[in-house]
Amino acid sequence: MIKRVFFYCAFSLLLLSCASKSIKPVVDNSTLRAADKSLIDKQIQGKRIVLLGEPDHWINEKGAYQIEIIDYLAKKGFNIVANERSLFDSQNVQNYLATGDERLLSLIGENGYKNPNWPIRTPKGMLLPKDDLQSEYRKRMKKNDYRFYSSLREVYLKNNFFYSGYDVDKIPDIVFDRLQLFIPKLAASSVRECSSIAHLLQRTSEGRLDYELTNLKKFNKLISRCPTKKIFTPSEHLEFSEVLQQSYESISFLAVALNNPSQEQLLIAYKKREQTMLRNALKLLERKENKVILLGHNAHLSRFESEYSRVLEVNGKKIEVPNWKSLGSFLNDSFKNDILIVWMLTENGTHSASFCEREIPCKFQSFTDTVESYLGKKTQKAFDTCSSLLNGLGEENFKWMENGIIKIAGNLCRTSDIIYFKKYSTGI
Repeated sequence: MIKRVFFYCAFSLLLLSCASKSIKPVVDNSTLRAADKSLIDKQIQGKRIVLLGEPDHWINEKGAYQIEIIDYLAKKGFNIVANERSLFDSQNVQNYLATGDERLLSLIGENGYKNPNWPIRTPKGMLLPKDDLQSEYRKRMKKNDYRFYSSLREVYLKNNFFYSGYDVDKIPDIVFDRLQLFIPKLAASSVRECSSIAHLLQRTSEGRLDYELTNLKKFNKLISRCPTKKIFTPSEHLEFSEVLQQSYESISFLAVALNNPSQEQLLIAYKKREQTMLRNALKLLERKENKVILLGHNAHLSRFESEYSRVLEVNGKKIEVPNWKSLGSFLNDSFKNDILIVWMLTENGTHSASFCEREIPCKFQSFTDTVESYLGKKTQKAFDTCSSLLNGLGEENFKWMENGIIKIAGNLCRTSDIIYFKKYSTGI
């Protein structure tokens, strides 16, 4: 898989027109103390998976904390870093880390790259919003990502790890670019089913997700009758199969999530998303010598012994999510003794999330009955085991925040091992 990362690099560069500019790295304001490093050393003994969680994608402080821990773990032999981003967007990041060509970062869907042959755009409030407030959020996200990748490259040049992604592709423009690469050989085939696949790939959707989903279902019927192993080289065939899989999962997710779904439909879509995350993460763990760091939201990178009903509280309203099982829970089933989970928590401040209503960044404040509020009364900053930090707080009081607006109940110290707490955070 790692060798295939560069398959698309040359084609990607043909799409680039912007000049390379200097990127300022993440400001290091979260220095690990010697005691913190000693704690990590003790906790990672015999572990090959570290889940590095964050309470919110849209705060500055999580970048510096992640960079420092990645740098330290890479020195300890961890050789793969995977983010809560799509596989193919992340391949462009890997190529940037290897080459330093900043133009590759403009080919990331969540940072604004648009495939002109696939004009689907999501409605207001979703992935690529168009109003001024959401555009401001997107610009801030892009700038913050560039800074993070610049800092990550400094770590990469010292440690030479492999970067990837494990999430469903919520903005699959690059995926559709990849599919276009296979059209000539498919179209030239004398097998009718192969040329039919090429024809489907060449047609545009005019923004209709249901049409794209129908196309991908047709692929499933046609692909079994098209001798792709004879048409493509072994590496091309592997790539083609992966692109089709990612495309189907992406469009299946978007067709539900962006079509006024019922709560039940949305839950099914997000459960499937978690399964996609698991499939991509397991591929990174296929080789036993691989030691993997996963970055993402705390909720995805949580450990629970079995499925449970997750009760969320959003602006005072309780919502039950039945039979929820996170990526971390699935990994825990197979790698129970191999996982270390580190979470970041923050009590209050600002963030730049897409759901800010009036201005970006917007303010948030943890509820008074949460772990964050409890820690905020004791300290400004901490890095310690969950059990040490929450000693004296009964399990029945374990409630914590997600994205600054959602309150989650559960036994936090069964969910994560180490907590990095910072009382105040700032929006990107």
